[in-house]
Order: sequence, then C-alpha cells, then structure tokens
Amino acid sequence: PRMARTLHRIWTLLVPALLAFGPAQATDDIFIVPVDGKTVGTPLRITDRAEYDNQPQFLPDGRSLVYTSMRGEATDIYRHDLKTGESVAVVSTPQSEYSPTPVPGQDAISVVRDYGELKQQLWSFPLDGGEGRLLLPDVNPVGYHAWVSDEQVILFVLGEPHTLQLATIGSGAGKVVGESPGRALARIPGRREMSYVDKTGDAWWLMAIDPATGTTRRLIAMHAEREDCAWAPDGSVWMGDGSELYRWDADSEAGWQFAADLAKHVIDGITRLAFSPDGTKLAVVGARP
Repeated sequence: PRMARTLHRIWTLLVPALLAFGPAQATDDIFIVPVDGKTVGTPLRITDRAEYDNQPQFLPDGRSLVYTSMRGEATDIYRHDLKTGESVAVVSTPQSEYSPTPVPGQDAISVVRDYGELKQQLWSFPLDGGEGRLLLPDVNPVGYHAWVSDEQVILFVLGEPHTLQLATIGSGAGKVVGESPGRALARIPGRREMSYVDKTGDAWWLMAIDPATGTTRRLIAMHAEREDCAWAPDGSVWMGDGSELYRWDADSEAGWQFAADLAKHVIDGITRLAFSPDGTKLAVVGARP
C-alpha cells in the first residue's frame, strides 16, 4: 500500500540520522522488592532521577542501604534510610567512588576510588564521615570487590584479560585465581566459599571458590549474557533477566525457577541485585529509558 511505502521511505531516511547521534543513553533506578521465601511483593522505588543511581548494598542493620550516585561531575556514595526515605551523601570527594560495600566488623564501607586513566584503588571510609584509608596500594585497577573476611578480599581487577584476585589488607599485591570474571562477587551463605561468574566460555557459569585453597567448582549456568545475581540468606540465588526475576535453590536439583515478572511495575533491564541481611528485602536495579 502507498502508506506503507511512504512510512518505509521515511524510516530509511530517519535511521541513519538517528545513528549519527549514537545509541540512546540509559540510566538506572533502584527499587526495593519485598521477598517472603519464594513470594515477591510490590516494589518500592527509592530513586527517580535521569542520572546514574546504581550498585545498592544493604548495611548490616537492614534499615538502610548505600549506593553509587552521579549528582555532579563525579560519582559519590549515598546512604538511603528506608524508614524516612531520605538519601544523604556519606562519601563525597573530587574523585569518583563506586561499589560501596560494608566492611566486616566496622561501621564503615569500602569503595573503589577512580582517579581516571585506569587508576582505581580500594579505600575504606567510616560511615560517620571521617577520613578515608587506602587499603590495597599495590592492587590496581580494581573494578569490583567483596569481603572474604575481616582482612581478605576477592577482587575483579581490570586488564587483558580481567582477572579474579585474592588479596589481604597490608600484604602487597593480590594473587590471581581466575580470568574473565563477572562483576557479581559474593560470599555464599553458610559456607567459607565465595562466588563469582566465570565468563571464559560461551556459557557463563556461577562458580564457587574456596579462598583458602583456590579450588573452584561449577554451581549453575547463568541465563545468556547474565552476570548479576545475589545470594539470599536461605542459600538461594536470585537473578534478573529483562523484567523477570529467577530463583535457584542450591539444595535442589532443579535449575532456575521463575519467581516474578516486574514489567507491570515498569521495571525492566534488571542488573544489580542485593539482599537485606534478613532476606526480606531485595534491592533491584532496573534500566530507565
């Protein structure tokens, strides 16, 4: 039909013009999803801005969480009180800080400080606003991290290829224990093992690693090109795929089980996930078009 031909011609003229400006930019919002075992409740939005808000992690009290936020030329770390709904800056410096993570046994968080030009180092900052401390001067550039113990961390270190490393605070360089890891590093509840996603092959696998021996084992294959997941205190793992949440019970022979579709709450493009210490709240990062 004439109308179809006309629309096709308009589209063929329009697409090159759109591509000349590059792909549309997307940022993210953070939501809190109530979880009761396998049941998912109605999400609560805690950020609603066009700028970058990402990387949520609950603090040990479960009443607040920290996250990375872009509100100027650099990213800072904000603390969000779940009762009052207020967010306040807890780390704000001329540099950018990312990946806020509670430090075991301290009222502090560890962060990746980005100086630019691939200088990214692990620091800690007290939550009361005190001075920061460089933790691993000899490990650079750090991308992501998780605490193994009070003194040991597992790290995603950028390079060709990216490497998975173990390092002890104050002991110098890290020890390479793997290649091409994903960014989701975590402790496995009830075990001494840590988890990461192995991206070396066509299929990406959730792996367990014993920090004491370096021994690894496969747990479950991730959905295609999905690297973000979070452990619940009950030992299950949760993963996002588009607008959907999936759950895997590590004690079951079944694979990923559908848990919920958050599309009706206008949540899609799920990436980062983080559970509260009691497992009743799941922080979810969803794409904002």
